[in-house]
Amino acid sequence: MFDSAGQNVSGQALASRGWGRFNLNNPATAAVIVGLLSVPWVFGLASLKTEPETSNRVLSDPGTVVGIMGFLTVLTVVACARRRYPIAYYLLTLAGSGGLMLFLGSRSLGATPLFWFAIMAVSIRVSGMRLVGLLVLGMAMDVILAMYLTERDGLTVAEVQVGELPHLFLEPAANTVTSFLVVAAMGKIVARLRKQAEWRTVRR
Repeated sequence: MFDSAGQNVSGQALASRGWGRFNLNNPATAAVIVGLLSVPWVFGLASLKTEPETSNRVLSDPGTVVGIMGFLTVLTVVACARRRYPIAYYLLTLAGSGGLMLFLGSRSLGATPLFWFAIMAVSIRVSGMRLVGLLVLGMAMDVILAMYLTERDGLTVAEVQVGELPHLFLEPAANTVTSFLVVAAMGKIVARLRKQAEWRTVRR
């Protein structure tokens, strides 16, 4: 059916009843997409066998598979609240991602798209020194876990000689700082584009 302006009344009615809720304006949409992308991230990296012991456990142990899916599900649900509670969402995602890294025994497998999505999301909605503090906290957690989970010549960081620690620290620190700053910058670009779009809409 069409109204006098030629618009589809039935389509509008369906949308008003909830059929149109799954769209980009719904915070759950992006959260679900990123959550789904995180599944092949974990199992895809594991299939590359870059860390044979971890990869075998991820791909063959049913308990590990269930644990991974549990972590990813929780992080996806938490991501749905990013607009209303951006700081709490970011902190919970840091904690959940850190737990996933420890559970898997691998920093690379645990740094899923959901992890990076949280950094971008908080950068969109938080600014100033609060954002700096949140990013520094995330960087510190990431570097500490990367060092803890990294093996050097078959030794864990707890077994490496003191003289080797600076070298073990510099590489993950540089990678982490660069990655966080790039993702945060992307978040700020998105925030600026949104403000410009809102400003143009108001002027109309």
